[in-house]
Amino acid sequence: MAAVFAALGACPAALARDTTVTSFDATPIVVHFYGASGIGAGERAPSVLVGAGYPNPGNTDPDRVRSDQIGVRTLRLAGYNVITWDARGVGGSGGTVQFNSPDFEGRDTQAIIDYVARQPEALLDGPGDPRVGMSGSSYGGAIQLVTAALDQRVDAIVADVAWQSLPSSFFKEGRAKLGWFAGVICGAPAITASFAGGFFGPAGVQLGGLDTQIISACAETVVTGSPSGASVRWFDGRGPRSVLDRVRAPTLITQGTNDVLFPLGEGAASYEILRGNGVPVKMLWHCFGHGTCFTGTGQDAYVAQAGLAWLGALAQARHGG
Repeated sequence: MAAVFAALGACPAALARDTTVTSFDATPIVVHFYGASGIGAGERAPSVLVGAGYPNPGNTDPDRVRSDQIGVRTLRLAGYNVITWDARGVGGSGGTVQFNSPDFEGRDTQAIIDYVARQPEALLDGPGDPRVGMSGSSYGGAIQLVTAALDQRVDAIVADVAWQSLPSSFFKEGRAKLGWFAGVICGAPAITASFAGGFFGPAGVQLGGLDTQIISACAETVVTGSPSGASVRWFDGRGPRSVLDRVRAPTLITQGTNDVLFPLGEGAASYEILRGNGVPVKMLWHCFGHGTCFTGTGQDAYVAQAGLAWLGALAQARHGG
């Protein structure tokens, strides 16, 4: 495992194969496919979907490496194809942001898995069933739990600083966490990513946008500091809470000790539900997330190594076509 990280400097940059995947409702989702490092003609490798944090588009920089996360280069060097994407309503993808709704973003990722199954580099467990795991933080962490609940083709996930319940995360005791909700969910970065991020992508001009209920919730919290009952119910249906009982994929939960938006209790709630259902699950705490780390971050790359080890069940010898 250490050799993978030590060899990162020798890993050549990859060029993504950019495409547009059409989701269930004809919404175009921009996808970037990176083949595993050194993969040859006729060879197949397991694949990992890496989700981005909100409101960022999918990673298109194969050289970006962070010691606390599993980067594209690290995964490629470890023998995985890597798939990143612009979530619905963000970047070059169409549609409106639904905040990881099982009915929307969850079905988008199912369409991406369908796409992966058709790629000549993808190792398959059966027709239409790629050997596939998932990784990513925050928005990119919650979508893993949602996708694994909906699609049994997902073989393992590494959900980092994700939420279990958005109302308990965004609206503590009925009041919005204004610094995060108003500043990030409703602020300029989200508006820019949703409305102005999709002029030059492979899907053509896609202005995206925020769902009208998000806009209403933003107005409510700015004026009164509290969301309406309708807004709370809307966010309650977003993310993994309503479908978590259906997750069966082995799950590693990594949660931030300093996280003030999605605190340790969010990861612990998911952990208890999965453990109670007999799902292979472990939880790791680290000083990372939506907040400032005032302590040491520990051993360099430890969390990324733990995630790679968790995904190791996916990595078997490549097979010739």
